[in-house]
Amino acid sequence: MFYDYVLRSLNDFGLYIGCTKDLKRRVNAHNTGQVESTKSRLPMKLIYYEACLDQKDAFHREKYLKTTYGRRYLKNRLKGYFTGLTMGYGRYHFLALLNKLANLMASKTIKEFNIFLIIE
Repeated sequence: MFYDYVLRSLNDFGLYIGCTKDLKRRVNAHNTGQVESTKSRLPMKLIYYEACLDQKDAFHREKYLKTTYGRRYLKNRLKGYFTGLTMGYGRYHFLALLNKLANLMASKTIKEFNIFLIIE
C-alpha cells in the first residue's frame, strides 16, 4: 500500500503534500524534524490521506495534488476542515495563533495586539 498525504503546519498553516509507503513513520519523521522541508514549520498535523495499491499510481496522484487543480480538489474535499466546521480545527488554529503571537511578543517583535472574535 502507498499513501498520498496532506499535512498542515500548525505554525504557519501551510500545507505539505507527500507520498510514502509507511504513513505513520513518515508523519513521525515530519514531526520530529527529520524532513528538511517541514522542520521549520513544526508541528505538522495529518489532515488527509489516500491509499493506492500501486506505487506509480500513488506518485502520479501526489503530482496531481500539487497542481492548482489538485489543490482546488483538496480545498473542496476538505471544505469542512478549512471552514472550521469539523471538531478541532478551530481550537488548533486559535491556539497556534495565540502561540505565535506570544512568541512575537516575547521576542519583542511586536509590543501589543488586539484580538477580535466573531462568533456566528
